[in-house]
Amino acid sequence: MIHVSFKKLFKKKEFISVVRTLVEALDVAIAICDADGGKIWSNGPETPGHQYTIATDNRIVGYLTGPAAAESIAQTLSYLVQSELEKKSLALDTLDKYEEINFLYDISTKLASCVSVDAVAQATIEEARKPIATTCMSVILRDRDCDQLQTIAFWSIDACDRDRSCHACDRIIQKVLASGQAEIINNIDVIEADSPIVYATICAPLKIQEQTIGVVNICNSQPVPYTAQDLKLFTALTSQAAAAIDNALLYDRLKDYAQTLEMRVAQRTADLEKANFELHRLATLDGLTQVANRRQFDSYLDKEWRRLSREKQVISLVFCDIDYFKPYNDTYGHLAGDRCLRLIAQTLQKAVNRPADLVARYGGEEFAVILPNTNSQGAWQVAKTIHTQVEGLNIAHAASKVSDRVTASLGVASMIPHLRLAPNVLINAADRAVYEAKRRGRNCVYREVL
Repeated sequence: MIHVSFKKLFKKKEFISVVRTLVEALDVAIAICDADGGKIWSNGPETPGHQYTIATDNRIVGYLTGPAAAESIAQTLSYLVQSELEKKSLALDTLDKYEEINFLYDISTKLASCVSVDAVAQATIEEARKPIATTCMSVILRDRDCDQLQTIAFWSIDACDRDRSCHACDRIIQKVLASGQAEIINNIDVIEADSPIVYATICAPLKIQEQTIGVVNICNSQPVPYTAQDLKLFTALTSQAAAAIDNALLYDRLKDYAQTLEMRVAQRTADLEKANFELHRLATLDGLTQVANRRQFDSYLDKEWRRLSREKQVISLVFCDIDYFKPYNDTYGHLAGDRCLRLIAQTLQKAVNRPADLVARYGGEEFAVILPNTNSQGAWQVAKTIHTQVEGLNIAHAASKVSDRVTASLGVASMIPHLRLAPNVLINAADRAVYEAKRRGRNCVYREVL
């Protein structure tokens, strides 16, 4: 049974990096233990929470303790452990196959060069005829599908009919197939009338892993007895022939295996790409609202800031703060608050039309919209659309001091970036604009002029 040490996985930098990325993305405190309860990793003081199993192939390898949001981390860890197990199993399986191939190719130079059973059989006859006197020889295999005997190679010195040749040896062949032991018989005294004269015979089994798959039969019509040395040499030749036949059969199976392996590798690659995509999504999206998180906001703003500074093009930023959101949570509960945040995030997402625009949850009840190549007037229109559509959601808010519905205060700032300035200049300007919108009574849009 192949196992993966869950504890050892945490010694891999890339594995622990994934865990930290997930924890930071979800902003949760978790503790991870092995199957025996020994702590492996945590990112803070232990707090009560749910316990989730980390398992692979119906075997628990560890536990994760944390809030409900951490369940996706446990699922991802289970997937990663399963991937490690499958990669290890696949590697061992492939290694076993190639070791078996290498072993088979060491048997005999000539026989090992044969990649078909027919070629092995013909080479066996050619090699056996050199040191051992014979007038008739055949290589016979069992047909696995119908359990019938099939002569796959035959040679006779007098070119007699193939079906009649060695007919006198049929009972010996059946005995060797049944016992798996070689037989040598001299002075055969029972000769059927329609069979060629046979004076002596050696029949040796073709065995693969103790299974007799056929025989090699050699006959002599001359009154010259076979010796123990002949038997020893012939048995060694048939042993090599059996290994070469096994090699040829394995070659056919490996062609099928190679195709299957290629498909499996392609599937593993696709699964890995899917996992990487999911990890990227978890690392860049806010778990609650499914818009970009703060990390993605900072990264994208920095990238666009540098690009637009080179192009000397304008960039705008809109901050959206939900009015009196804490009283809303206190009045309607956190579940309602979460639903409200999700609805507003969707509203912001619909309000931007270009692929380059980015909606992000900036923190708490505050959202941000990055608008590359958008001037102040364009950003103002986007902010007004957001303001109207948030109010149009008609989400009741009895605790608001400005309306009986959920409203938002928005701040807009625009400028042409410069590499000597940091993006914080734009962030601070948009933040001041939001503050001014609140100072003016909330539920409005204010534009900071730079």
